[in-house]
Parts: sequence; structure tokens; C-alpha cells
Amino acid sequence: MTDRADPVKDLEDFRKVLVNERRVRVATALDLRDANGGEGGLWGSDVKSLQEQIEAIDRVIEDERKLIPPRYMSSGLAGS
Repeated sequence: MTDRADPVKDLEDFRKVLVNERRVRVATALDLRDANGGEGGLWGSDVKSLQEQIEAIDRVIEDERKLIPPRYMSSGLAGS
């Protein structure tokens, strides 16, 4: 496993992957619906799961940001 220096950036990149996958699934469902005369909606059924994952990643990003000390604390400017 690679040691990553910026967990927030990694999470944001992962979020982008999930958002792209959601968009692909929705587009595929619409294309199938159009091609099959109204059928194909079930192909988009996993969009809910993807959205839940995206929302979970959003919460994790927020949590990670809270864990990062403010710049003045990490640079020793906060005093003793």
C-alpha cells in the first residue's frame, strides 16, 4: 500500500470516481430506456447506493479536515 501524504485529496479524488460512475450509470439507464421503449430503469437502481457512498465520503472529508491542525498550530506559532 502506498503511503499517501494527503488523505483529503485522496478522498476528493475517490469522490470524483464515484460521481463519474453515478453519471455513467444514469446515462446508461436512460440510453437503455430509450432503446427499449421505456424499459431500462432498473439499470439505474444502484444510483442510490452510489449516492449513499458519495454522501459518506463527504462526511469523511469533513471529518478529516477537522483532524488537520490549523496551520498556525502546526508551525508552532500558537505559543505555549
